[in-house]
Amino acid sequence: MSTVTKKIKSFDGESLFVSEHSNSSYPTETYLLLSGLGGCVTSWHWFIQSLLQLRPNSHCVTVDLRGHGLSTHNFSSKASDLMDCYAKDLEVLIQAYATNPVELVFVGHSFGCLILQEYLKEHSGDVFKKIVLVTAPIQIGKSWLKIPLAYSLLVTWSKLHPQAIRDHSLKEHLYYKNSFDLNFLRVLNDTKIMGKVMFALIWGALLGWKSTTTNSLNKQNIHRIFGTKDVFLSGGSQKKIQQTYPNCTYHFLPTNHNMVVNVPEAVADIVAKKN
Repeated sequence: MSTVTKKIKSFDGESLFVSEHSNSSYPTETYLLLSGLGGCVTSWHWFIQSLLQLRPNSHCVTVDLRGHGLSTHNFSSKASDLMDCYAKDLEVLIQAYATNPVELVFVGHSFGCLILQEYLKEHSGDVFKKIVLVTAPIQIGKSWLKIPLAYSLLVTWSKLHPQAIRDHSLKEHLYYKNSFDLNFLRVLNDTKIMGKVMFALIWGALLGWKSTTTNSLNKQNIHRIFGTKDVFLSGGSQKKIQQTYPNCTYHFLPTNHNMVVNVPEAVADIVAKKN
């Protein structure tokens, strides 16, 4: 498997760190992978290994989200709020990798799925052959939890303190595998104080976010994968999502939230299927 790393300039001139993986010199499809909050490019290591065995003519693209790892730690005042900033970053990535005749597939985990849902508020999802949302919430707390000026605080703080949530090694991922499957544990134990503050500020700016019930999120080619032992996304929340988006294709795995690390082979098997 060949690996290439690069930095892509986003909408505000800041850089996003990207890691590309492929077994083929002429891939026929690209999988764009977005991590959950606190995740990083290494979160997808075992998933990519499994997927490329199943789809050898594929190209996998992972990215450190803004505020994470080797991507910019600055949040942009050109965005209206946190999710608008991340959606604009995603738009840049789509423009970079949605190249004919290569087909584009989106795979998001947790927070990465929120970013796609925000993007689809303003854009069509037709650019994607298939969308896979792994443990994807449709809201973060009640709307009254939204904190005024939280994003402005994050923008200011990120420029004054250019440190963020660091990438985690494969050894660290394995150490916390299946441990309530919370990224919180890695953040609390392995990230320096500035990274912890960044994590808290992002969460503060995220509270009160809600998806929309648009047709672009309610299609058969959108696959939603739930964990029956998920701590974050309970059975009641999963049922509500199924009622809100009845036309999606649903899959259930006997695992918890961080399934791209916990059961990467099972997730890859679902993603690799053509339909």
